[in-house]
Amino acid sequence: MTNVEAGRERSTAPPTPSLQELSEHLATGTCVLVTRGTDREQALTAPVAVLSWEPPLVVVGAAPGSAQALSMAGMTGWVLHVVPPGVAPGPLASYDASGVAAPEGSATVDCRLADEVQGGTHTWWVGEVVSVSQQVPEPGATASPEVRFEFAADDVAYGRARELVLRRQYLADSVLDPRELGFDLGVVDGAAVYALTRLSAEGLVRRDPHRGYVVVPLDVDLSDQTFDARCAIEIGAVDLALEGELRADDLVALRGHLDEMAAQLVADRFVDFDAYLDANFAFHRQVVMLAGNAALRSAFDQLGIRSVMTRSFGSTRVSSQRFVDVQRELLLAIERRDAAAVGSAAKTYRDIAKERVRVILSQTGGRL
Repeated sequence: MTNVEAGRERSTAPPTPSLQELSEHLATGTCVLVTRGTDREQALTAPVAVLSWEPPLVVVGAAPGSAQALSMAGMTGWVLHVVPPGVAPGPLASYDASGVAAPEGSATVDCRLADEVQGGTHTWWVGEVVSVSQQVPEPGATASPEVRFEFAADDVAYGRARELVLRRQYLADSVLDPRELGFDLGVVDGAAVYALTRLSAEGLVRRDPHRGYVVVPLDVDLSDQTFDARCAIEIGAVDLALEGELRADDLVALRGHLDEMAAQLVADRFVDFDAYLDANFAFHRQVVMLAGNAALRSAFDQLGIRSVMTRSFGSTRVSSQRFVDVQRELLLAIERRDAAAVGSAAKTYRDIAKERVRVILSQTGGRL
């Protein structure tokens, strides 16, 4: 297992995911929690969500008197084993804090108890993330139907909730009550909370301490600031990377992400917007990672670029081939080690992205 350490992006081991990348797996995979500080280590499953990127915090909840709450009572911390979708988690009895028994491909999040609060019908344990590590995936691992059935049903609820938000069924800055959302979706409250947790991780909703879940509004100012910041981070990261040697496997990864983008944007229309967005995000994050600088990567991760693109570009299947062409120019400039051309391509991409959002917002009253 490879611990996350500052400046380790150039390690030869597979890259360890950031907490932000893991946030979706917290909702879509299987989470096994192993307690620390109790009379004996106990492994259990419980709802988990990311509370904050900086400082890195996660929250675990359980109903008072439940088996989970009794197991977690008195703990001083815990270890989360995040088993990715499609991988069988195995029996709970096989887990311990070391993570040795966790399935290949699992990520382990080591947490120190920061606070314990009562909220609504649950007790919530807030944990400060101490470290994140990951095992090398085992090819061909599959999950049993029994394990995946509940998650598959929740995924359907999430997909429908996401579609409603993108179609503006719920207006910007409006409150999404879990029970009302569950009624709209025809699902139990737990599935609605699951959907809201994933929407929160995606940046489409946010958790307001006083109002609850709120639809995140998007306007021109937020869009401009986000794309400006991404452009500045990328240009700085490439400048820093060009002071040394570019790794061949990093360039191969960049080209792979670009090829995937190109496959998902054909004749000025998205074939699969979600697949395009995943490849786009991975491409630009890889550009930043060329610098091998953890602070730059963290700054990029906190931009909320996925939310801006999902709310704007994702609201229509129509796009422009120009986006792929300009990103190809950016890649070619990086491969040539041409810093000036990198800056030009990055700024061109920034400008056409900002303009595209303006066009979309002009059709929705200036706000999404």
